[in-house]
Amino acid sequence: QILAIELSRNAVERGRQELPSVEWYSGDVGPTLKRLPKLSGPGLVVLDPPRTGVTRQVVEELLVLKPIECFINNIFFKL
Repeated sequence: QILAIELSRNAVERGRQELPSVEWYSGDVGPTLKRLPKLSGPGLVVLDPPRTGVTRQVVEELLVLKPIECFINNIFFKL
């Protein structure tokens, strides 16, 4: 199962056309993660945050998911 969260609605529409096997969600990552059905520990999380970085709320939401690995815009680490 692959999920994608993207702020840009245009990018989501294009993603749905080009990658139909991915579940696409449009919105800010923090609030969108909260409204998703409970996920069971993803193997990998990939983030490409804005220049302002990832908010504490997003980090806390991701830690609840307990991913095995995380890739944040050129930073890779195992949790």
